[in-house]
Amino acid sequence: MRLLKLLYLSGRAALLEYGCLITGDRYIAMKLGPVLSNVYDRIKEGEWGGRIRTIKYDARLIGPELTGPLSEAGVNLLDEVSRFCQTYDHWNLSDLTHELPEWGETPRNQDIPVERILDTLRKSSKEIKETAEEARDETFFEEVFSDS
Repeated sequence: MRLLKLLYLSGRAALLEYGCLITGDRYIAMKLGPVLSNVYDRIKEGEWGGRIRTIKYDARLIGPELTGPLSEAGVNLLDEVSRFCQTYDHWNLSDLTHELPEWGETPRNQDIPVERILDTLRKSSKEIKETAEEARDETFFEEVFSDS
């Protein structure tokens, strides 16, 4: 669960700082807080190709690092969020994400629209429209060309 929360918070921070997604994944409002849809599905179904082992609420890297086309800014943002949350356990992170307005406004097991996240981050209407269009394109590309 910790991985899911850190990835969500990092994605949210990327929307705030850079107006873009880190992963191209969709956000879902689950009972224990928001998560990235495809990452959640892969953890739940154990589809990590022997690289990550999941036990209850924990995910551990057991194989070669998963690398991909993350920008230096994306990596730095992931590091920053991870450092900020280093003293939080998975339940504290879940509680933290429950305080986010976009989670509270979205029915459980439903998509959290990028527009809703951007609105809660107080982005302008123009920024919301532009970023949401780019996010939809990126999410579509990720879903069409992903290896899952």
